[in-house]
Amino acid sequence: MKKQNKMKCKEVHKLIGPFLNGSMDVKKSGLFRSHLSECRSCEKLVGELSATLSILDEQKRILPDPFMHTRIWQEIENRQKTNVLFSVRRIVQPIMVAAILIIGIYIGIGLGNSYVSEAEEIASVDNRTLVDEFLFNEMDYEPIEIFLIDK
Repeated sequence: MKKQNKMKCKEVHKLIGPFLNGSMDVKKSGLFRSHLSECRSCEKLVGELSATLSILDEQKRILPDPFMHTRIWQEIENRQKTNVLFSVRRIVQPIMVAAILIIGIYIGIGLGNSYVSEAEEIASVDNRTLVDEFLFNEMDYEPIEIFLIDK
């Protein structure tokens, strides 16, 4: 019967957590302790885990900065405002570029029309002068041979 009451190393490894937490029942706890007294490797393992847990329990819990919550919400609000401004800029910028192009084209057409009207006036004056000169002095525009052949 003693063999049935003894724990094996695998069972001990599975029960280390409940043993260290103190949640193991009295009967299993006695068997566990008797195995540790007989097995040095399991005793060493339980000792190391117990020391590790005691170090972790001694460490203070790191509390977050009380203003961290406020900073996070402020950053979220800033990014939302930036996104709104960026989306407005994405809409307004193409409209402004189109408006500037339309205004530039309109000004260019106006300047072109004023230049053409001035050029037409100058050309019409020059044409009248040329016609008048041609009718009165044809010799300047034709070689003498053609003039003599026609007469």
